[in-house]
Amino acid sequence: MSQDSLNIYDPYIVGQNIRAMRKERNMSVLDMSEAIGKSEDTINKVEQGTRNLTVKTLVKVADVLGTDVNTILGFSV
Repeated sequence: MSQDSLNIYDPYIVGQNIRAMRKERNMSVLDMSEAIGKSEDTINKVEQGTRNLTVKTLVKVADVLGTDVNTILGFSV
């Protein structure tokens, strides 16, 4: 089984969802980075879909954005 077959979500979609929700809440990249303890560079790369988050960090992002992980991943609940 290849590494790609283990991905259950699209990192680009996740990044776009995070960016959209962050902007809806008038949060800057700096605000988000400080809230979750990651660098602005990391946030930018996540939003561009070129970097993945750990589950722990994804949960922090969801909490900061006032949403759930399924919504960020683009899954319907």
